[in-house]
Amino acid sequence: MSAPVLSPEVTARWQARFRAPRVSLPDWALHAPQRCLYASDVSGVVEQYAWDRTTDAHRQATDRPNGTLIGTLSPDGETIWWFADTDGDEFGVWMVQPFAGGEDRVAVPEVGPAYPAGLEIGGSLVAIGRSTDDGSELWVAPVGGTPRVVYRHEDPASVDALTLDDDLLVVSHSEHGDPRYPALRVLRTDDDSVVAEKWDGEGRGLHALEFAPLPGDRRLLVGHERRGREELLVWDVAADSEVEIVLDLPGDVTAGWYPDGSALLVGHDHAARSELYRYDLGSGALERLDTPPGVVRGPPPAPTARWSWPGPPRPSRPSSAAPTAPWCWPLPARRRPRPTRSRTAGCPAPAGTCTPSSSGRPGRRRTRRRSWCTAAPRPPTTTPTAPAGPPTSTPATRSCTSTTAAPPATAAPGATR
Repeated sequence: MSAPVLSPEVTARWQARFRAPRVSLPDWALHAPQRCLYASDVSGVVEQYAWDRTTDAHRQATDRPNGTLIGTLSPDGETIWWFADTDGDEFGVWMVQPFAGGEDRVAVPEVGPAYPAGLEIGGSLVAIGRSTDDGSELWVAPVGGTPRVVYRHEDPASVDALTLDDDLLVVSHSEHGDPRYPALRVLRTDDDSVVAEKWDGEGRGLHALEFAPLPGDRRLLVGHERRGREELLVWDVAADSEVEIVLDLPGDVTAGWYPDGSALLVGHDHAARSELYRYDLGSGALERLDTPPGVVRGPPPAPTARWSWPGPPRPSRPSSAAPTAPWCWPLPARRRPRPTRSRTAGCPAPAGTCTPSSSGRPGRRRTRRRSWCTAAPRPPTTTPTAPAGPPTSTPATRSCTSTTAAPPATAAPGATR
């Protein structure tokens, strides 16, 4: 029995969904949020794009035959950092380029080609991790100073977190012999001395998420695996004390700090659905935030708004428009999370009015893979109106701007992880 033959219209629709251009959520600079960087494959390969939200000007920052997967911004928004590997082999060096455009150059020539093992960009220094077959090296490069190796070992290690004042650096290491379950070490950046150490023992890993967002605050948000799943604790590095965040939630959790350091924005994934919560560190109260059903890619850093990507409750047939669009809604001041510093997902383009968000750390971050959203194709017979921003090769709509807004009425993307 032969399979049924699809009509040309249906075939064109499902093929268009795979060929639709993808974009990541923009990261923005910690101290210059009007300057953003995002990735898109509208040119045929993934490249990095600069977006000045003040002028709504988009510029392709990288252009390489096999694309550029990793990029980030300095805290002041003046510099684009991007990783130059060879044909996607993930082995290379960090490059820098002025945000407004200009010549690319090697960021720290003393740090040779390697696999990336973390990047933390501060105001007075940069911490870079590199990994080769010979082991790991972690470097600190002071602005105007001489770069130096602060850690070297034959086993895997990485740069994980930097305090807001650049005084303390957290590194992840596996000196105990098991890189799957790393330990943490805190170094003082001015003399490389060890401030504190933490290891949960065999079969239990620790993952530094980020330091509290206040000057002089030495509280570090950490992910642990003490009960067989991802949970949270706050480690006061100065006092070498910790408080476990015990949440009555069935799935995995991650979190980021609120701007005043008094609460955490908690992301909870369970049964293929996401939830957001506000956890008050003083009272221990856990308050669920009103988010639509679906998948939320990353606790957002937007100072006035956030968005999620609600998905349909059950699979549906391909259509000319996705069943739901990105939602935006204002946040009361007490619920506004700070710009966190890790990589995330999203969909930037000026067709609608969605504030960009991320679980990412604009300006100072480890390098993680971005999640992606795919713009939903219009029917093949529709003649699209080209959106502003980078040129698109496939009819699609995307949305994002920098201001608080109501749910967009025109955008109709579909999300992929």
